[in-house]
Amino acid sequence: MLLICSLLFALLSSSGSWAQEYRLSKDVIPSSYDIAIKPYLRTTDGPKLFTFDGEVNITLQAVVENVKSITLHKDYIEILDTILYDGEGKLVQRIATAELIYETATDKLTVPLQSPLALKANYNLYFNYTGQIRSGLAGVFRGSYDGVNWYAITQLQRIDARTAFPCFDEPQLKAKFRMRITRPKEYLSFFNTRLLSTTIESDGWYTDHFDETPPMSTYLAAFIIGDFNVQGDNDFKMIMHSKVSNKTQYSHEVALKTMAAYDVYTQIPYKSLGNTLMQKAGSVRFPHNGMENWGLVIYLDTVLSHEPGYTDGWSNKEYTVTILVHETAHMWFGNSVTFKWWSYFWLNEAFARYYQYFLANQIYPEFELDKQFVVNQIHLIFATDATNSTQPLTSPEASINSPSQVAYKFSGITYAKGAAIVRMICNLMGKNNFDTAIREYLKENHLKSTEPEDLFVHWKRHWPAGHEVDLNQFLSDWTEQPGFPMISIFTTKEGRYSLQQKRFLLDAQDGSDSTLKYTIPITYTNDRERNFEDLTPRFYFNKSMNQLQFGNSRADEWIILNLQQSNFHRVFYDEILLERLRKAFRAANRSGIHQINRAHLVDDLFTYGRIGILGYDVIFEFMEYLADEIEYLPWNPAFKAFETISQRLTLAQHEKFGEFLFDIMDKVYKKLGFNFNSKSDTVLDIYNRNKVIGWLCKYHHQDCNEEAQREFQFSLSSQVPADFQETLYCSACRDGSFDFYYSLSTMYKGQQLPSQKEKLLRSMGCTRHFVAYHYAFILSNEVPLDSKSSAINSLYSQTPENVEPVYLMVTEKVEVLADILGSWSSTASVISGIANYFTTQHQLDMLKEFIETKGHLFGTSVSTLENAVTAVEKNLLWSERHLGKLFQYLDQRNGAISLSGIIIVMPHLAMVVLKLLW
Repeated sequence: MLLICSLLFALLSSSGSWAQEYRLSKDVIPSSYDIAIKPYLRTTDGPKLFTFDGEVNITLQAVVENVKSITLHKDYIEILDTILYDGEGKLVQRIATAELIYETATDKLTVPLQSPLALKANYNLYFNYTGQIRSGLAGVFRGSYDGVNWYAITQLQRIDARTAFPCFDEPQLKAKFRMRITRPKEYLSFFNTRLLSTTIESDGWYTDHFDETPPMSTYLAAFIIGDFNVQGDNDFKMIMHSKVSNKTQYSHEVALKTMAAYDVYTQIPYKSLGNTLMQKAGSVRFPHNGMENWGLVIYLDTVLSHEPGYTDGWSNKEYTVTILVHETAHMWFGNSVTFKWWSYFWLNEAFARYYQYFLANQIYPEFELDKQFVVNQIHLIFATDATNSTQPLTSPEASINSPSQVAYKFSGITYAKGAAIVRMICNLMGKNNFDTAIREYLKENHLKSTEPEDLFVHWKRHWPAGHEVDLNQFLSDWTEQPGFPMISIFTTKEGRYSLQQKRFLLDAQDGSDSTLKYTIPITYTNDRERNFEDLTPRFYFNKSMNQLQFGNSRADEWIILNLQQSNFHRVFYDEILLERLRKAFRAANRSGIHQINRAHLVDDLFTYGRIGILGYDVIFEFMEYLADEIEYLPWNPAFKAFETISQRLTLAQHEKFGEFLFDIMDKVYKKLGFNFNSKSDTVLDIYNRNKVIGWLCKYHHQDCNEEAQREFQFSLSSQVPADFQETLYCSACRDGSFDFYYSLSTMYKGQQLPSQKEKLLRSMGCTRHFVAYHYAFILSNEVPLDSKSSAINSLYSQTPENVEPVYLMVTEKVEVLADILGSWSSTASVISGIANYFTTQHQLDMLKEFIETKGHLFGTSVSTLENAVTAVEKNLLWSERHLGKLFQYLDQRNGAISLSGIIIVMPHLAMVVLKLLW
């Protein structure tokens, strides 16, 4: 029996099913890499096209006795020669390629040695190899602006440095890098550091020699080879293709201001970190908005370049600001100070996401990013952190091993929740204490690798006196546990407030641990104090306590918890306290309640309605206050909730829902309207106008529709601001004549800018009168293949009346769509997407009948359709459970408004009606 178990263990281990060791042993440590790259990017390069020749000399040491082999990483490269030299350059051993041991599952390459390495002695391990310039978006890959002339670019995070050169590809194993790039003379090459010299080779090839980097992780190495333009000076350069290089004025300004701001904030100037050069490069193809390679930060072109009149609106500029501030943060948080292992990845990303809002707010206060953080990050990540797909910020090292486990840490939790926890810590400590702690952390750990405790020691050292809290427990709760709590606040018979906590889950039956508790800082104010600025906690709600009582509920007209949503939790108010807040929200100036707290409560209430712990009748009665709300922040979560609710409404229900929207949006619509050139607008007003007009026109608000069509006709001879274009085009096209649709299609055909073509295509999809015509247009050669599915989505998702007609068009000639899309899998996804908007039993029956008659065509992709059936059944059940009270309330409300309207317009008749009723 023991033999069988041993054989089974060996079999499973060798197959990689489990017990596979992906980590390196750390018995050999690298100190530097000398790398040479020669890419083949021209069609004249023959069979070598899209490959590169490479050489690397790795200086390393054995840090334990009796090391008889060297294990490192490689992937997508072929080793041609392997030689070991001693520290003086003398040959120690030439290793035949056949002797190398390579594990495909782990990417480990083991170099066997004839004799052990001497302890702490320098050796040089040399590899000659070839690699691939890949078609994807990882490792060393290629891009082109015309499909003819190609360039090579890198993305080596997470674990793709091993595809560019054999290396010890773990973040803690920092080393210095020196690079030589041999390139065609018509190209330029770029590396992390300064170009030192260029030598002329034979046959039109040049070799660029670059300066040495500071010690850094392998994933931060980067290079670019291609036909690029360079702007800037010796210290700062913008590297862009000629097609966009003259459109970077704004990003250039942002980049310089950002560098200066970080120098002041950290008190460790960038140039003192070890690399005095900063380069910002753009690429038409890139897997992320940006990547923080030290000294050569690479971005999508759309981050750095703006097309005047089309991609230079406020939202585009905000995008540029936040991404540049984010990636620049990594020069300190990630590059200089690096996490020891991917399980601590939040030590990089939480700070970069935090500063992209709060440092950016100091540089560009017009975006009000400090306020937007709540609705863009906290409200966003609450949804993920309340499900079983969430994770803690800090995972045990042993649990993050394989590539898929490393990828697991690249989640919204690491970024958005991490930033929210950093914000909470800053507000608890006070900004001066927090900033001092951060500066000390960066200074002490410069060029080192850290784990959370290395940060915590500085937070603890500068934590202000007077906080009765176990900091070890507090920090552990919020970084090592997943999820977050909901605090319920009640009034007691004795006139006190009573707090209780439980983990908040969207589905208590999803398998999550619902027993988790947290040590929670409590902030609050009331009608007597109205102090929303002091974010210092009144006390901490210890996780060991079942409840906590405080205050005098009889002395307060209202109380608000979690000021400015500074702390990471939801709040549930009992019936008495919620009614008090409803009255406070309806009072003049919303009783002075901070707009972030108004947004906080709006988001909480709609979430409670979604999961059924509060009825939509109560919630919508509360939301009547929105009739006097003109600020963007509270409207933001309301619009998100309306999107969820409206997707579940039948056409008859949409009409009643629309009446509610018309009433509560009247004031904010009159304030903002179509005056999109108003000089008094704030940036958030501009964002809010898009939402308000988008919703009102979607529900066929007469004035909105007429104004949209008028403004659209006028816009044909003048430029519409970039921020407002899609809203205007969609709103005008929805109920407009064919002339409106035709104008957009003409603009689409004549437009060259891809992002603008997508905007126009989405806007054309808003039509509700020419649905069949637009569907035929989507299927035509006018629309590229990679835009067809999203274009179909726009045709039904933006206009409820189109859902069933689009479904019928798709399914009646499904073979035609499958042929055009090129796969039944893509076709199944399109149908599933439409089905997600089904709201009646009749529509569900249509889907089931379609699967019965045509499901066999889809092969294994029929499972996508079957899953869609399950989803529709769940959606119908949700509507049955949750929407009854909503429409009972709306019926009563609309009836009351109708009666009120009779009294106002025809008072004499109203009196007769009332007498009859009495």
